Formats: sequence, structure tokens, C-alpha cells
Amino acid sequence: MLSIVNKIKNVLSRKKTVPTLPIQQVVKASSYGLTAKKIQPHVVKIIQRLEQAGFEAYIVGGGVRDLLLNIPPKDFDVATNAHPEQVRKLFRNCRLIGRRFRLAHIYFHDDIIEVATFRSSDVNTPPAHFSEAGMILRDNVYGTLEEDVWRRDLTINAIYYDLTRNELIDFTGGLNDIKKRIFHLIGDPAARYREDPIRILRAIRFAAKLDFKIATDTAAPINELKELLLHVSSSRVFEEMLKLFFSGHAGATLTQMIRYDLLSLLFPSLKILPKEFKANADSLTSIACRNTDIRYADGRSLNPAFLFAVILWQSYEYRLIQHLEQNDDRVTAENKTLNGLFQEQIAVAAIPKRFTSIMAEMWLMQPRFAYRDKKRAMSLLEHPRFRAAYDLLLLRKESGEPIEDLTTWWTTFQTADDHTRQAMFIKRPLVRRKK
Repeated sequence: MLSIVNKIKNVLSRKKTVPTLPIQQVVKASSYGLTAKKIQPHVVKIIQRLEQAGFEAYIVGGGVRDLLLNIPPKDFDVATNAHPEQVRKLFRNCRLIGRRFRLAHIYFHDDIIEVATFRSSDVNTPPAHFSEAGMILRDNVYGTLEEDVWRRDLTINAIYYDLTRNELIDFTGGLNDIKKRIFHLIGDPAARYREDPIRILRAIRFAAKLDFKIATDTAAPINELKELLLHVSSSRVFEEMLKLFFSGHAGATLTQMIRYDLLSLLFPSLKILPKEFKANADSLTSIACRNTDIRYADGRSLNPAFLFAVILWQSYEYRLIQHLEQNDDRVTAENKTLNGLFQEQIAVAAIPKRFTSIMAEMWLMQPRFAYRDKKRAMSLLEHPRFRAAYDLLLLRKESGEPIEDLTTWWTTFQTADDHTRQAMFIKRPLVRRKK
């Protein structure tokens, strides 16, 4: 490989319109406790094969960042000057994916190693690659290592690990940011958010996950530009929401989301809630996020449908009451509420039907807890969604709803023997259902 200094001279001599290329640090990885032994063997093999074929190859991204923070990495990403088609020729177990960002995925049984080609930072990229708002529509213009760093999002994710030389290459101050537990968006923050508004959610996620501070210049444009998220594919937004809330840091994520008023952007029905409903929704969401983190830490399963049902419960209740006050019968009111709520939600974050169907069942079961005669109580207990609906009932009580008699009755009823259950049945509900 060429030395880093020579590479930079070569890039600058091309007269491309690229940012200034300061080298803040090229240091021995061993001084940070990094060695090849800490790298997944499949990744080592990929880098060795790429280099044997005459290409450059580095480990970059979250894997390097996590090693520096003494966090076990979930995966490792490889960056190279080999084009995707060239990578595929070297690895029979390779598949190319993506149109917007062409990537190579190399498969090793259950493991997938992502290999990305260096992107160009040339601002003279053809205009067709960008939307009028500045959002990147297609990014398959390839470049060099020194250009690629400016296409990455955060300083802490832009540290390159040269495995062969056991060196860390840091162009943007990422090593110093990790030391200070802060991060910056690389380049002009407003322009980078316009390129890809999902970066707003990524900044929130990493601040919550790592307990890092978002640098002032990086945080400043968020409030002004956050509505650009409404122009991003709703499926992409949903995928980012899963990372936000189901990686063990839902509580910290919620704090960040509230700070930048992003929760009501991702869940638009929250915007129109009256004060009382909004207060209940906030309380429920806070409790549910805390419980989600506990389940994650315990290694228990997490179903996104449950948390989303909790977040939107007060929206469902409020809209249902509105329809009932318009003299709709209950079934009609419930259907109108469900359809309207999900149609509004799907425009921002496309929650899949496999989740919305569970959410709907959980909501529709809530008034049924008031009916505790033998036939209906046993029918509800045997419902496949009983546990999820019951857990929602418990959270409603914990958030302050006056339904302690219901939660106490159903908690006892589940484990009672037949004789005790016979004595517990109530012929009429103690809580009236709304019309």
C-alpha cells in the first residue's frame, strides 16, 4: 500500500473539489489495545484476500468504535477500493445488494460481512444523484480512502483500522471525540442532514446508546431540519425506529427524542392529543421504555408491536371517544379509529401489518377486561393475545389510570384454581364501557 501521506498528495493533485484533508492521527492500534486477535476471523480473511488481489482494505465503523470503547462489537464492516463487482469475483459466497448504495455482502453461514467501496466526495457529482432538497438519491460514485471519510456520518464512526500495519487512521478527530465522549457530524451538519435526514435519528441513537454528548454544531440544525424525515421512505424510518427503541437504550432514546421533539414527528397522532391524554401517553411511554430495556438486559424477547401499542394507546382512546360522540356504534367507531390511526402512521413510519394486527387486538381487548362473567372471562383468558393485552392493562394502572380493581382481579384469576375462579366470576361489569 502507498503511505497515507503520499495518498493525500495524490488526491490533492487531482484538483477535485474535496474538503481539506487534515490528518489528525495515524497511530499504532496496539496503543489502544487493538490487535488482530480481537477481529472476527472471517473479516481477517476478507481483508487478506482483498490485499492479496492488490486492493486496499480497512475495518471501519461501529466495530472499530466499539473496540475502542471496550464494547463487544456486533459486527465489522470492511471498506475497500475494490468495486462491488470486483469483490464478487473474489468471493463465491458474495451477493451484491442495494441500488442507492451498492454493497457487497459476504456470507459465512449465519454471519454476513458487509464490504463497501470507497465513496467519492466530489461535489461535482451529477445533479441527478440528488433531490431538490439535497437528499442523496444514488451514491455509486467511487473514490479513495481520503474521500470516503467525508462520506461517513459521525467522527466516531470514521476511524479506519489498517489490520496489516496494525494502525488506526483518524482524519476527523474521532479518537479524541471518543476520549471526550462526544461526537460531531462530519462536514457541514445542515448539508449532511439534507443529504440523508436519517442521520438525525442516527445521531439520537448513538447519543443514547453510548451516553455521548451531541456536539453543539451537530445538534443545532436538528430542530430546523427534522421534518425532512417526512420525505424519507417510511420503511427506512421504521427500520431506524427498531434500532432506536430495541437495542437496550429505549429510555435514553426517549429522553433524546423528547429533547428534540421527535416523538410526535415519528408518531404524528400524538400531536393532536389534548393535555390530559398527552400526559397519560408520556407516562405510559416512559414506563414501557424502561420495561423494554429491562427485558433486553435480561435477554427476554421483545415484540415491537407491544411498545408501539403502548405509545399510541392514548391516541386510540382519544379518537375512539370522538367517533363515539358522533353517534357511531362501537364497532364502527373502533374500525374508523384503527383505520385512520394506521393510515396516518404508515405515511411516516410504515409499521408492518404483522405488528399493527397485534396492536389492534391489544386495544380492542382492553374494554373486555371489565366483563368478568364466566363465559367472557374464560374466552378472554384463552385469547392468544391475552398476555400482551394484560401487560398493557398493568401499564395503564401503573401510569395512574384508576383500574386497580381490574388489574388485581385479573392477576388473581390467572393463577386461581377452578373453585376460586367460580367464586370470582361477576355477572355484570364493575366498570361501564363507553357507548
